[in-house]
Amino acid sequence: MRKSDIVLKLKRKFPDIEKPEIKKVVDEIFNVMIDALARGENIEIREIGSFKVKERKKIEPFKKTKNNEKTKFILFRPSKVLKRIYREISEKGETR
Repeated sequence: MRKSDIVLKLKRKFPDIEKPEIKKVVDEIFNVMIDALARGENIEIREIGSFKVKERKKIEPFKKTKNNEKTKFILFRPSKVLKRIYREISEKGETR
């Protein structure tokens, strides 16, 4: 699913709101999240999961060795609710 798909689904759910307005809101939500992660803040969204900024030693891919440089990455951990929904869908072989 792309951001444009989210906008279209929201437009169908809220037909009285203009599509450009929905797009602005969706863009702003993602911008707020990106800014928070860039500042090193964690994000927790109930029933979805959490995004955490982590740090680890950098690995040289061709040498497969670690050096003392640190690199940051974003870790997503799905919530128990999301895991349960995914498991149920996977077992049935269907999509939501």
